[in-house]
Amino acid sequence: MVQIRFSIITIALGVVSINAQISTWVANETSISYAKMYNNIQPAGTAAGCVIASPSISNPDYYYSWVRDSAMTLKVVINQYNTTSASNSTLLSIIKNYVTFSRNTQTESTPCSCIGEPKFNVDGSAYTGAWGRPQNDGPAIRATALIKFAYSYIAQTGDKSYVLSALYDGKLPTSTIIKADLEYVSNNWRSVCYDLWEEVEGNHFFTMMVQRRSLIEGAAFATYMDDTGAANYYSEQAADILTALKTFWNLEAGTIETTQNYTQGVKYKSSGLDCAQILGVLHGYAGDGQFSPNNDELLSTAYNLKQKFASLYPVNYNNSSYATAIGRYPEDEYDGTGTSEGNPWILCTAAYAELYSKAAMQYDIDGAIYVTANNLNFIKQFYSSASSGDVYSSSSSQYTTIVNGLYSGADGFFETISYHANTDGSLGEEWDRTTGYNVGAHDLTWSYASFITASLARSGTPAF
Repeated sequence: MVQIRFSIITIALGVVSINAQISTWVANETSISYAKMYNNIQPAGTAAGCVIASPSISNPDYYYSWVRDSAMTLKVVINQYNTTSASNSTLLSIIKNYVTFSRNTQTESTPCSCIGEPKFNVDGSAYTGAWGRPQNDGPAIRATALIKFAYSYIAQTGDKSYVLSALYDGKLPTSTIIKADLEYVSNNWRSVCYDLWEEVEGNHFFTMMVQRRSLIEGAAFATYMDDTGAANYYSEQAADILTALKTFWNLEAGTIETTQNYTQGVKYKSSGLDCAQILGVLHGYAGDGQFSPNNDELLSTAYNLKQKFASLYPVNYNNSSYATAIGRYPEDEYDGTGTSEGNPWILCTAAYAELYSKAAMQYDIDGAIYVTANNLNFIKQFYSSASSGDVYSSSSSQYTTIVNGLYSGADGFFETISYHANTDGSLGEEWDRTTGYNVGAHDLTWSYASFITASLARSGTPAF
């Protein structure tokens, strides 16, 4: 087990909260989530740098290293190294081990013969069983995380040689992890792949969002590393991805579509609603105003999805005193061990808490709230007199009411997580839609990472 002194990474809850009790619980659960997340990073019996999805080895068996889940987790680790735990040698060792493990998987012979191979055995060898492959979101998220690390590592240590030898060498063919990921993303983003839920092959909003961000930040990093030709190419591809992303908006349905160009996979996702769109913005927003956390199309999607789950799950309509527990998508049939009826997911509910906090912060950056036909229903949750066309400046009472409502709404989702969490603070994958008890994989690493990033957003110090 990795030993981290959590006293040096305790977050400060900086936003105003009307609920001191939930503030105390969030702070405590954040410490628990850090500890339990680290339990799943290179545990005994796994290769150095391996991040397991869960210790669960049966019903379901998640004792593997998923590229996407691992990259989501390392975002949290790297955020600590870059901020509250700068120069921490234990964190640095974990990150470097992850780099080595991941680079080895990039060069491993795999069934898809590509960097989009979705998961590996805990010793780093290829998983060769049947699976939905390729999945092209993981390399993009990994590149984004390691670019943030590379900048910080150079700033903290002055050691650019490690970056050149292990992270980005600017060569083709490359022997470095970030360069390999960026080349894969930039040359394959148009290709169909499986989605983050590993069920549908096509072109996906979530995947393209994280790919675009990786290429925007990759272009800046390539310039920093004097690889200007690659920087130009990455920028060109990012611009083309944005054009494609804008076609996902379905005005009639009031939602951002999940997938285009379906080729195979489950066929029952008829509503077009999916938490993947929320996650896509949380992990794929590049800070350039395109598909920001307060984007009116995204907020319309978030509202419609939440309303659907409010009336779908008994844990919601039988217990309306708590905020809506959020699942993956309404038609979901995966129940944690097999197929029957889908359930609320912890990481999806935490994503809503993070979205609400980040939307409030983005309004503060913008200095005003613009009410449109798209975001009207979402805004009216907090200010019922809102009308399309209204503009509320940051000095207005309407603005204050809405922003405070967003922070209170985020706390509501934390209260829902608190209500359903195990008594020891452990977080699994799902809650049974009727009983509310944890089901599916226990101690899901992504659940802990998602809770931590939601907590950081609540504190006013969001992870990248």
